[in-house]
Amino acid sequence: MEIVFHAVGMQHSQLILQWINSNAAREFSQSQKKISIDEHNIWLRSRILKVPLEPFWIVSLDENYVGYVRLDLLNASKDLFTVSIFVLPEFQRAGIGTQILADALKTSMEDNPKSSFRAIIKKNNFGSIQLFQRQGFQLKAEIDKHFNDYRLTAREFLEKCD
Repeated sequence: MEIVFHAVGMQHSQLILQWINSNAAREFSQSQKKISIDEHNIWLRSRILKVPLEPFWIVSLDENYVGYVRLDLLNASKDLFTVSIFVLPEFQRAGIGTQILADALKTSMEDNPKSSFRAIIKKNNFGSIQLFQRQGFQLKAEIDKHFNDYRLTAREFLEKCD
């Protein structure tokens, strides 16, 4: 079982849009609105240009795409990333999300050793809460009645890994 990270490209557009618009993703998303192909392609083209500073990978397992992970810069000092992760439901609860998240954080820290990470998680998304807490994320704040803000610093993550 080999998990491989691939840089996202426009060739992945249809697949990523399908995932983003899936019931599994929409249920826990901050926006319940389905995204059109045109909206998605405009966003994806601009997002791909940011990849050198803001990683975005599509992930495969044994040559089958199983999800993605994306790190979006949240501040001008380029040290706080919002983490977005999606794993196909049929691959959840098998440790794949844990490995994808850990590998993404480690890779990001190679270029940004003083970075911090943020995850906005719906309060009833217990699988994601557990996933992020296993990596050391801690509840930072309540955003609203539906979402919480979890945070982790690179230092905290590295201490956990030692």
